[in-house]
Amino acid sequence: MTRACAVGAWLAVAAATLLIMLPAADAAKPTLKHQTDAVHALLRAQHPTITAARLHRIGPDVASILLEAARKPDNDRAAARATVLLVHFPSPASALLLRRKLADKAAPVRIRRMAGMALIGGQGVAALGDAQAMLQHSEAHLRDGAANALGGVVHSRATRLLKRRLATESEAFVRETIGRSIQQHRAARTRRQRSTPK
Repeated sequence: MTRACAVGAWLAVAAATLLIMLPAADAAKPTLKHQTDAVHALLRAQHPTITAARLHRIGPDVASILLEAARKPDNDRAAARATVLLVHFPSPASALLLRRKLADKAAPVRIRRMAGMALIGGQGVAALGDAQAMLQHSEAHLRDGAANALGGVVHSRATRLLKRRLATESEAFVRETIGRSIQQHRAARTRRQRSTPK
């Protein structure tokens, strides 16, 4: 093979490599329209598997797209799903929206429960005041939602809230959820103690 042929072959391989890499570079910086379409496709899908990693891979504007979708009327399935997914994007804006949905007495209980769970799950210790209010609510499904979300907030104050509510809770399904969350806290503490070097 002559030197000219070798250089030509190398250039052909380099050009093909660049062509393969160009779509990847475009995918790294998706347009707002691409991100919006991808998020709305997930929100409207029949049985989607939506993880935090999958959402973050869509692009940097996903949080604002979900906030906008969650502002739609509560009877919209996509709005309800967007409300739940805000758990993965804790921010002052998402906390404000979720608190408004939780406080909206005209909203269906299931929407208020989802908003409360997303608020507690996303904000963690910062939402313990909201969790306490939910645990004292007259609606058992809201208490259950708070107890469920607190299972992921492994903190001594969260454990105390759960134990205090367990002492007075009358609904069996809420008591069961509280018990499960307390068990999650114990298991997390045990794992932490075992992983701590001695």
